[in-house]
Amino acid sequence: MHRDPGPLALPAERCQRPCAIARAMAAAEDAWADALRRGTIADLAARIDADSGGTAMVAVSRWLATTR
Repeated sequence: MHRDPGPLALPAERCQRPCAIARAMAAAEDAWADALRRGTIADLAARIDADSGGTAMVAVSRWLATTR
């Protein structure tokens, strides 16, 4: 644990767990990772294609075919 000496700093011996900000950030990171685990690249590609009216994957395929 890293604690900078700010206005709310505690002595090292009182730092037994991460601070409230670190806990909130860890929870947000966990939620972000969970959201990513629930989907696949194929799911994402399908949503992108649907959002584009079915043109995105055709455009990507053409681009990939000409990029070497």
